[in-house]
Amino acid sequence: AVADSAAKTAALPHTNEEATKARDAARRAELARLESARAYEAKLREVEDRADAKLRKVERAHEVALKRIQGVSVQEGAAASKKATEALRGLAAERQFTDREAAARAAWGARVDALTSELAVRTKERAEALDLQRVAYESAMHVAVVDAVAEAVESCDADKA
Repeated sequence: AVADSAAKTAALPHTNEEATKARDAARRAELARLESARAYEAKLREVEDRADAKLRKVERAHEVALKRIQGVSVQEGAAASKKATEALRGLAAERQFTDREAAARAAWGARVDALTSELAVRTKERAEALDLQRVAYESAMHVAVVDAVAEAVESCDADKA
């Protein structure tokens, strides 16, 4: 308890000057925070104003298009409608092409993977076959050497006798 009391006393400002400095620092920090918040709000208002301006521009263009379609010129409205339909068809065709291209790439990737895997299997089988041939060759050579040594021993024994 005495240690806690001493720590609290050490943390408190000892003079009026220190207390004033601490209050001034707290005020400056609060003012800086408020100024930062104001700047942020101003930026948000600016962004909102730009978005509103864009929206008004789109609304005006929409109104003009409606007027054209509704009566100023039926032919212009039909032409605009046809143009929009063609643009949509073009986008749809482009999307289909992109989808087909993606599917072709995926199929090609799958084929490459299949060929790679098949090559790995064949390589492994060939290595196993070669290893078996090597073992068989070494075994045959070992038998031949043993037979040759046995013949040499027999011929030496025959020469001694």
